[in-house]
Amino acid sequence: MPEQEGKRIELLMLGLFGFAQKRREEYYLLKLVSRSIMEEAENCQSLPDYLRGNFFWGRLLAAYLRSPRDRKYFRDLYGPLVRESIFENQALDLESDPMQIYRALINNEELSTGQCSRRNPDIPREQAIKDPETRETFIAHLQDLRDICDHFFVLLEETLNRMPYGIRYIAQQSYEILCTRFPAEDQQHILQVVGHWLWKSYLLPALTQPEMWGVIDRGLSPLHRRNLGEVGKVLGQVYAGRLFGGEHVYLQPLNTWVGDAIERMQNLLAHCKPYLMPFMMTSVH
Repeated sequence: MPEQEGKRIELLMLGLFGFAQKRREEYYLLKLVSRSIMEEAENCQSLPDYLRGNFFWGRLLAAYLRSPRDRKYFRDLYGPLVRESIFENQALDLESDPMQIYRALINNEELSTGQCSRRNPDIPREQAIKDPETRETFIAHLQDLRDICDHFFVLLEETLNRMPYGIRYIAQQSYEILCTRFPAEDQQHILQVVGHWLWKSYLLPALTQPEMWGVIDRGLSPLHRRNLGEVGKVLGQVYAGRLFGGEHVYLQPLNTWVGDAIERMQNLLAHCKPYLMPFMMTSVH
Protein backbone atom coordinates (compact mmCIF):
# COMPACT_ATOMS: atom_id res chain seq x y z
CA MET A 1 0.00 0.00 0.00
CA PRO A 2 1.44 3.44 -0.91
CA GLU A 3 2.33 5.58 2.10
CA GLN A 4 -0.16 8.32 1.20
CA GLU A 5 -2.98 5.82 0.80
CA GLY A 6 -2.06 4.16 4.08
CA LYS A 7 -2.15 7.50 5.89
CA ARG A 8 -5.56 8.29 4.40
CA ILE A 9 -7.02 4.96 5.55
CA GLU A 10 -5.42 5.40 8.98
CA LEU A 11 -7.09 8.80 9.43
CA LEU A 12 -10.39 7.42 8.12
CA MET A 13 -10.37 4.56 10.62
CA LEU A 14 -9.44 6.79 13.52
CA GLY A 15 -12.16 9.24 12.51
CA LEU A 16 -14.74 6.45 12.49
CA PHE A 17 -13.88 5.73 16.10
CA GLY A 18 -13.73 9.39 17.17
CA PHE A 19 -9.95 9.15 17.68
CA ALA A 20 -10.77 7.07 20.80
CA GLN A 21 -11.59 10.23 22.75
CA LYS A 22 -14.55 8.60 24.53
CA ARG A 23 -14.56 5.31 26.41
CA ARG A 24 -17.15 3.63 24.16
CA GLU A 25 -15.26 4.44 20.94
CA GLU A 26 -11.95 3.55 22.58
CA TYR A 27 -13.36 0.15 23.55
CA TYR A 28 -14.48 -0.65 20.01
CA LEU A 29 -11.22 0.55 18.45
CA LEU A 30 -9.27 -1.74 20.76
CA LYS A 31 -11.60 -4.63 19.87
CA LEU A 32 -10.93 -3.92 16.19
CA VAL A 33 -7.17 -4.02 16.73
CA SER A 34 -7.52 -7.24 18.73
CA ARG A 35 -9.58 -8.86 15.98
CA SER A 36 -7.01 -7.72 13.41
CA ILE A 37 -4.21 -9.37 15.41
CA MET A 38 -6.21 -12.60 15.53
CA GLU A 39 -6.85 -12.64 11.77
CA GLU A 40 -3.25 -11.82 10.92
CA ALA A 41 -2.03 -14.59 13.25
CA GLU A 42 -4.42 -17.06 11.64
CA ASN A 43 -2.89 -16.29 8.23
CA CYS A 44 0.65 -16.99 9.49
CA GLN A 45 2.03 -20.52 9.36
CA SER A 46 4.50 -20.05 12.20
CA LEU A 47 5.46 -17.61 14.93
CA PRO A 48 8.50 -16.38 12.93
CA ASP A 49 6.11 -15.60 10.03
CA TYR A 50 4.04 -13.47 12.40
CA LEU A 51 7.11 -11.69 13.76
CA ARG A 52 8.23 -10.76 10.25
CA GLY A 53 4.83 -9.25 9.42
CA ASN A 54 4.25 -5.52 8.97
CA PHE A 55 0.57 -5.23 9.81
CA PHE A 56 -1.74 -2.26 9.38
CA TRP A 57 -3.14 -2.61 12.90
CA GLY A 58 0.29 -1.48 14.16
CA ARG A 59 -0.24 1.92 12.52
CA LEU A 60 -3.68 2.30 14.09
CA LEU A 61 -2.34 1.36 17.50
CA ALA A 62 0.63 3.76 17.19
CA ALA A 63 -1.75 6.62 16.40
CA TYR A 64 -4.00 5.64 19.31
CA LEU A 65 -1.04 5.68 21.70
CA ARG A 66 -0.13 9.30 20.90
CA SER A 67 -2.53 10.59 23.52
CA PRO A 68 -2.45 12.69 26.73
CA ARG A 69 -3.06 9.61 28.88
CA ASP A 70 0.13 8.00 27.57
CA ARG A 71 2.12 11.21 28.02
CA LYS A 72 0.99 11.35 31.65
CA TYR A 73 2.03 7.75 32.18
CA PHE A 74 5.46 8.33 30.64
CA ARG A 75 5.99 11.32 32.93
CA ASP A 76 5.24 9.06 35.91
CA LEU A 77 7.44 6.24 34.61
CA TYR A 78 10.38 8.09 33.08
CA GLY A 79 10.25 11.46 34.81
CA PRO A 80 12.33 10.52 37.88
CA LEU A 81 14.68 8.38 35.78
CA VAL A 82 15.42 10.94 33.07
CA ARG A 83 15.41 14.05 35.24
CA GLU A 84 17.32 12.79 38.29
CA SER A 85 19.57 10.10 36.83
CA ILE A 86 20.29 11.56 33.39
CA PHE A 87 19.34 15.21 32.94
CA GLU A 88 20.40 16.69 36.27
CA ASN A 89 23.58 14.60 36.54
CA GLN A 90 25.85 16.62 34.28
CA ALA A 91 28.91 14.49 35.04
CA LEU A 92 27.24 11.19 34.17
CA ASP A 93 28.84 9.25 31.32
CA LEU A 94 27.59 5.75 30.50
CA GLU A 95 29.95 5.00 27.62
CA SER A 96 30.47 1.23 27.66
CA ASP A 97 33.02 0.81 24.88
CA PRO A 98 36.52 0.53 26.44
CA MET A 99 38.11 1.92 23.27
CA GLN A 100 36.04 5.11 23.43
CA ILE A 101 36.77 5.46 27.17
CA TYR A 102 40.49 5.00 26.55
CA ARG A 103 40.60 7.66 23.82
CA ALA A 104 38.49 10.07 25.89
CA LEU A 105 40.96 9.73 28.77
CA ILE A 106 43.85 10.49 26.40
CA ASN A 107 42.02 13.53 25.09
CA ASN A 108 41.28 14.81 28.62
CA GLU A 109 44.90 14.26 29.61
CA GLU A 110 46.17 16.27 26.64
CA LEU A 111 43.69 19.08 27.25
CA SER A 112 44.67 19.36 30.92
CA THR A 113 48.45 19.13 30.41
CA GLY A 114 48.82 20.75 27.02
CA GLN A 115 51.16 17.95 25.99
CA CYS A 116 50.79 14.80 23.88
CA SER A 117 49.95 11.72 25.91
CA ARG A 118 52.45 8.90 26.01
CA ARG A 119 49.61 6.43 25.52
CA ASN A 120 49.08 5.16 21.99
CA PRO A 121 45.52 5.92 20.81
CA ASP A 122 45.64 3.27 18.08
CA ILE A 123 45.67 0.03 20.05
CA PRO A 124 43.21 -2.90 20.00
CA ARG A 125 40.25 -2.84 22.37
CA GLU A 126 41.73 -5.83 24.20
CA GLN A 127 44.75 -3.72 25.15
CA ALA A 128 42.71 -0.62 25.96
CA ILE A 129 40.75 -2.44 28.66
CA LYS A 130 44.04 -3.44 30.33
CA ASP A 131 44.94 0.22 30.90
CA PRO A 132 44.32 0.72 34.68
CA GLU A 133 42.55 4.08 34.38
CA THR A 134 40.42 2.83 31.47
CA ARG A 135 39.45 -0.31 33.35
CA GLU A 136 38.49 1.63 36.49
CA THR A 137 36.37 4.08 34.47
CA PHE A 138 34.79 1.23 32.48
CA ILE A 139 33.74 -0.58 35.67
CA ALA A 140 32.29 2.62 37.15
CA HIS A 141 30.27 3.24 33.97
CA LEU A 142 28.82 -0.28 34.00
CA GLN A 143 27.88 0.08 37.67
CA ASP A 144 26.05 3.35 36.93
CA LEU A 145 24.36 1.75 33.92
CA ARG A 146 23.20 -1.22 35.99
CA ASP A 147 21.87 1.04 38.77
CA ILE A 148 19.90 3.22 36.35
CA CYS A 149 18.39 0.20 34.58
CA ASP A 150 17.49 -1.26 37.97
CA HIS A 151 15.80 2.05 38.81
CA PHE A 152 13.71 1.66 35.64
CA PHE A 153 12.30 -1.67 36.84
CA VAL A 154 11.52 -0.21 40.27
CA LEU A 155 9.58 2.60 38.58
CA LEU A 156 7.85 0.15 36.22
CA GLU A 157 6.72 -1.98 39.16
CA GLU A 158 5.41 1.12 40.96
CA THR A 159 3.49 2.43 37.93
CA LEU A 160 2.30 -0.79 36.29
CA ASN A 161 -1.27 -0.36 37.51
CA ARG A 162 -1.26 3.13 35.97
CA MET A 163 -0.14 1.96 32.54
CA PRO A 164 -2.99 2.98 30.17
CA TYR A 165 -5.56 0.26 29.74
CA GLY A 166 -5.32 0.08 25.95
CA ILE A 167 -1.70 -1.00 25.73
CA ARG A 168 -2.14 -3.57 28.52
CA TYR A 169 -5.25 -4.95 26.81
CA ILE A 170 -3.52 -5.34 23.44
CA ALA A 171 -0.50 -6.97 25.09
CA GLN A 172 -2.75 -9.43 26.92
CA GLN A 173 -4.81 -10.15 23.79
CA SER A 174 -1.67 -10.68 21.71
CA TYR A 175 -0.39 -13.19 24.22
CA GLU A 176 -3.64 -15.18 24.33
CA ILE A 177 -4.09 -15.10 20.54
CA LEU A 178 -0.54 -16.30 19.88
CA CYS A 179 -0.81 -19.05 22.52
CA THR A 180 -4.01 -20.29 20.85
CA ARG A 181 -2.67 -20.04 17.29
CA PHE A 182 0.71 -21.63 18.03
CA PRO A 183 0.04 -24.15 20.83
CA ALA A 184 3.35 -25.95 20.22
CA GLU A 185 5.32 -22.83 21.12
CA ASP A 186 6.53 -22.43 24.69
CA GLN A 187 4.28 -19.95 26.51
CA GLN A 188 7.27 -18.29 28.14
CA HIS A 189 8.72 -17.66 24.68
CA ILE A 190 5.44 -16.10 23.52
CA LEU A 191 5.40 -13.94 26.65
CA GLN A 192 8.92 -12.83 25.74
CA VAL A 193 7.75 -11.98 22.20
CA VAL A 194 4.93 -9.83 23.56
CA GLY A 195 7.29 -8.15 26.01
CA HIS A 196 9.73 -7.30 23.23
CA TRP A 197 6.88 -5.83 21.17
CA LEU A 198 5.76 -3.76 24.18
CA TRP A 199 9.30 -2.44 24.58
CA LYS A 200 9.96 -1.56 20.94
CA SER A 201 6.51 -0.15 20.14
CA TYR A 202 5.66 1.61 23.38
CA LEU A 203 8.37 2.02 26.00
CA LEU A 204 11.51 2.59 23.91
CA PRO A 205 10.39 5.64 21.87
CA ALA A 206 9.49 7.60 25.00
CA LEU A 207 12.81 6.71 26.65
CA THR A 208 15.02 7.76 23.74
CA GLN A 209 12.98 10.88 22.86
CA PRO A 210 11.61 12.05 26.22
CA GLU A 211 11.14 15.64 25.01
CA MET A 212 8.73 14.39 22.30
CA TRP A 213 6.55 12.56 24.83
CA GLY A 214 6.28 15.25 27.51
CA VAL A 215 8.68 13.60 29.95
CA ILE A 216 10.90 16.71 30.00
CA ASP A 217 10.29 20.20 28.66
CA ARG A 218 13.66 20.87 27.06
CA GLY A 219 16.04 19.30 24.58
CA LEU A 220 18.82 16.87 25.39
CA SER A 221 22.54 17.35 24.90
CA PRO A 222 24.48 14.80 22.80
CA LEU A 223 25.86 13.30 26.04
CA HIS A 224 22.35 12.96 27.53
CA ARG A 225 21.10 11.30 24.35
CA ARG A 226 24.06 8.91 24.26
CA ASN A 227 23.47 7.99 27.91
CA LEU A 228 19.82 7.25 27.19
CA GLY A 229 20.91 5.16 24.22
CA GLU A 230 23.12 3.05 26.49
CA VAL A 231 20.22 2.55 28.93
CA GLY A 232 17.96 1.59 26.03
CA LYS A 233 20.55 -0.89 24.76
CA VAL A 234 20.66 -2.77 28.08
CA LEU A 235 16.89 -2.71 28.65
CA GLY A 236 16.33 -3.82 25.05
CA GLN A 237 18.49 -6.87 25.72
CA VAL A 238 16.32 -7.69 28.74
CA TYR A 239 13.09 -7.42 26.75
CA ALA A 240 14.59 -9.50 23.95
CA GLY A 241 15.33 -12.19 26.55
CA ARG A 242 18.97 -12.56 25.55
CA LEU A 243 22.28 -12.17 27.32
CA PHE A 244 24.97 -10.01 25.75
CA GLY A 245 27.12 -11.92 23.28
CA GLY A 246 29.92 -11.29 20.83
CA GLU A 247 28.42 -8.17 19.28
CA HIS A 248 28.52 -6.36 22.63
CA VAL A 249 31.29 -8.30 24.33
CA TYR A 250 32.19 -5.34 26.52
CA LEU A 251 28.69 -5.47 28.10
CA GLN A 252 28.94 -9.15 29.06
CA PRO A 253 29.86 -8.28 32.69
CA LEU A 254 26.21 -7.20 33.02
CA ASN A 255 24.88 -10.63 32.04
CA THR A 256 24.23 -11.76 35.61
CA TRP A 257 22.04 -8.70 36.15
CA VAL A 258 20.43 -9.12 32.71
CA GLY A 259 19.49 -12.73 33.53
CA ASP A 260 17.81 -11.65 36.78
CA ALA A 261 16.09 -8.75 35.00
CA ILE A 262 14.66 -11.06 32.31
CA GLU A 263 12.90 -13.10 35.00
CA ARG A 264 11.78 -9.91 36.71
CA MET A 265 10.35 -8.57 33.45
CA GLN A 266 8.47 -11.81 32.75
CA ASN A 267 6.86 -11.63 36.18
CA LEU A 268 5.77 -8.05 35.48
CA LEU A 269 4.21 -9.04 32.16
CA ALA A 270 2.38 -11.92 33.81
CA HIS A 271 0.80 -9.43 36.24
CA CYS A 272 -0.68 -7.22 33.49
CA LYS A 273 -3.80 -9.38 33.15
CA PRO A 274 -5.48 -8.77 36.56
CA TYR A 275 -5.89 -5.06 35.77
CA LEU A 276 -8.02 -5.69 32.66
CA MET A 277 -11.42 -7.06 33.62
CA PRO A 278 -12.96 -4.09 35.52
CA PHE A 279 -12.55 -1.87 32.46
CA MET A 280 -13.88 -4.51 30.09
CA MET A 281 -17.11 -4.82 32.06
CA THR A 282 -17.88 -1.10 32.23
CA SER A 283 -16.29 0.68 29.28
CA VAL A 284 -18.88 -0.26 26.65
CA HIS A 285 -21.80 1.41 28.45
